[in-house]
Amino acid sequence: MRVEVIKTDGDTVKTITKDDKVITISADKIDFKCKVGDIILIEEEKGEKNYYLVNGKIKTENKKPFKTKAYIIIGAVVLAVIGLIIAAIIIVPKIIEAKHMAELDNKLNSCLYDGYKKIYSNSGFQLGEIDSIKRSIFKPPITTLDITIGNRPQVELRIEEYDMALSCYNRYQVKDYQEKVDELESYKKEAETYKQESDLSTCVRNAQNNSTISDEELQRAENDMTTTIALLTRLSNGYQEEINCYEKYGSGQYESNISELRIKKSETDSYIESAKNSTINNGGSNYLYCTTNSVGNYTYTNCY
Repeated sequence: MRVEVIKTDGDTVKTITKDDKVITISADKIDFKCKVGDIILIEEEKGEKNYYLVNGKIKTENKKPFKTKAYIIIGAVVLAVIGLIIAAIIIVPKIIEAKHMAELDNKLNSCLYDGYKKIYSNSGFQLGEIDSIKRSIFKPPITTLDITIGNRPQVELRIEEYDMALSCYNRYQVKDYQEKVDELESYKKEAETYKQESDLSTCVRNAQNNSTISDEELQRAENDMTTTIALLTRLSNGYQEEINCYEKYGSGQYESNISELRIKKSETDSYIESAKNSTINNGGSNYLYCTTNSVGNYTYTNCY
C-alpha cells in the first residue's frame, strides 16, 4: 500500500491513502527522514509492517536491503563453487590425461630407440630422430631377396624389430596404439611366413647336397657291392633329411612331398637290403654280376 505524507511533528508521521484514509505512523517505526509530499510504501509480512521510501533510500526494522545483498553474495559463492566442481570433473581430468599421454609417448620413444639400437648397434640414429626410426620399423619386410646384414638374414632382424616394437607399444599404450600393434602383427606374420619358406628351401637344398652322388662314385660302385650299399644308404638318409625338413618347416602343407619321399626312401631301403643279402649269399664277395638302375634322379648299381 502507498501513502502520502501530509504532516510530520517529530513523534508521528501522518499519511493519507488514495481513498483519503488517514494513517498515523509512529516515527520510531521508521528509520528514515521524510517530509510532506513523500510517498511511503507500506508492506506487511508475517504480522510485521515494513516501510519504504519510493525513491529507494529506505531503512526498515527488518533490514531487507541487507538480506538482498546477502542473497547476492551467497549466489555468487554458489556459482563459484559450481564452477570449481565443473573444473574438477571435466577440465582437470583432461589436463591430467594429456600429461599422462605425453609421458607415455616419451617412454615409448625411449623404448623404441633403445630396442632399435640394440638390434642395429652400428645405427647412426639419435633419440631426436625417433620419427626416422619409426619409419624404418613400420614398413613391410623385404622378401624378394636373401639379404643378410652381418651374418644374419635381414628377415630375422626384421622379425626381431617387429617383436621389439610390439613389446614397446603393448607396454606403453599411447593413443591409437592398437592400430600400430595390428600393423606390426601383419608385417611380422608376413616376415615369418617368408622365413619359414626360406628355412624350408635351405633345409631341403642342404639335404639334397648332402646326399648327392658324383659320377666318379657311381663308376667306383659298378663292381663294388660295399660302395653301392654306402651310396644307397647316403641316398636313403638324404630322403629322410628332406622329410624332416618338410615336417619341421612345412606346417602340414607338404604332405604330397613327404609321401613321395617316403616311397623313394622305402624303395631305396629295399635295394639296400637286397644288396646286403646278395653279398651274404655270395660269401661276402665284392665283385659280382651287377646291373644299373635308377632311383629318382640318381643311378646306382645293384649286384648279385
